[in-house]
Amino acid sequence: MFFFKCLLKKSSLHIPKSYSRLIYLVLRDNILKKLTIMFIKVFNLIFLVEICGLGQYKAPNSTKYATVCLNCEMGTYQNDRGKSSCKACFKGMYQDKTGQSDCKYCAPGTYQNITGQSKCLLCPTGAYQDEYGQHKCKVCPAGTFQWDEGKDLCFYCPTGMYQNMTKQADCKPCGRGYYQDEMGAIKCKMCPPDIRLYPNNLAIQQQCPKLA
Repeated sequence: MFFFKCLLKKSSLHIPKSYSRLIYLVLRDNILKKLTIMFIKVFNLIFLVEICGLGQYKAPNSTKYATVCLNCEMGTYQNDRGKSSCKACFKGMYQDKTGQSDCKYCAPGTYQNITGQSKCLLCPTGAYQDEYGQHKCKVCPAGTFQWDEGKDLCFYCPTGMYQNMTKQADCKPCGRGYYQDEMGAIKCKMCPPDIRLYPNNLAIQQQCPKLA
């Protein structure tokens, strides 16, 4: 206020004494109004210009006197302040909420092979993923299978079955004249000529043909 009074005092020296009291008041009010507007603009520019926080970015319609902050969209994040854009989530990650400062890792059984996504994808049948934050699934090896989606493991083929291919949703039964007494097999075993010689092998007794 001292600054304003000094300016008004100096400006009043240039006003002729012959001017009426009304004109003097109008001129004084105009000077005070202009100084007030100037002071507000300078104050806003120095102290009140907002810096967008974490999970936000500066909107394009922001001005030097007013900053408009927007939340980062799903699939993006911002871990720095005062930025004009958000960052896309990396592969193997996602973000399903707005205004976030980081991304989430895809859970086991899921993956994401594209950046900037709001969700992860389920591993398909015949595949699995047992780790966090992956951009692709692992293939079930031969001798195993997975019939469901979004799983973190594969199952061994049971006895009496086999699987000689990878990325499969089921196993194959042993054909006639063959058997399998182990789990996770990639092929079946040939039945012996006489199953009576193997009375303690349940697989042979159940899977191999009996003699007439």
